[in-house]
Amino acid sequence: MTELSTDDEKYLRRAIALADAAVDSGNRPFGALVVDGDGTVVAEGYSTQQSDRDWTAHAEMNVLRAAGRTVSWEANVRRLVFGLGEASMRPLRSGNPQGRGLAMSCRDVLSTSAHPIEVIGPALEEEAIEPHRRFWNLAPRSEGWA
Repeated sequence: MTELSTDDEKYLRRAIALADAAVDSGNRPFGALVVDGDGTVVAEGYSTQQSDRDWTAHAEMNVLRAAGRTVSWEANVRRLVFGLGEASMRPLRSGNPQGRGLAMSCRDVLSTSAHPIEVIGPALEEEAIEPHRRFWNLAPRSEGWA
């Protein structure tokens, strides 16, 4: 696995802070950034599935939409850095009916891309797990929770 650079750590910690903000606003604990090749943060966002009542409003989708509004670019992601792996997240989510999802890693999904995408992670897992612990321990346990 590739080691995190100082910039990777900075951006990943910002994504973790965004995940905390998502929890604070009643949403799922996911944050994301788009950073260009020069290291400029183009957009940032977090999951708004609950507050927007829109199940497509994942952090990644929100941040890509925001980036598309501010710069002219194609969704030409070449590198992805993430904090918490699915294997670490699953035990927290499994007790909540709303937390059941596919047991599929981002590597599995991105391996189907037409161009190679470098994937780095999990990284900073002890920090990245905290918003998830907060959210999944607080989330209602009913099927009707939205």
